[in-house]
Amino acid sequence: MTLLDILAVANKAYPDDMVAAHYDPETGDTIEGQGDTVAEFVAREIRETFSDEGDAFVRFLAAAQYIQRAATELQDVADALFDAGCDLDAQP
Repeated sequence: MTLLDILAVANKAYPDDMVAAHYDPETGDTIEGQGDTVAEFVAREIRETFSDEGDAFVRFLAAAQYIQRAATELQDVADALFDAGCDLDAQP
């Protein structure tokens, strides 16, 4: 499995195939400024963390782990923002 294979799987999972707008279909290089910054982040994160080491399972697992870590970090930010908003709403 190649970088392009992993990016293709991510693209299929993302709404409106927007991940594909953020990478070159021949090289996997990141393309910036196409509008959807989360899709750009997904493409960039996979590209920047991709390694030729290991078999296909190891490569997909590594990509999944990096994206999962990012998702956890984003959820932490969303939770903090929600909590801060609720705290403001509770003030007299």
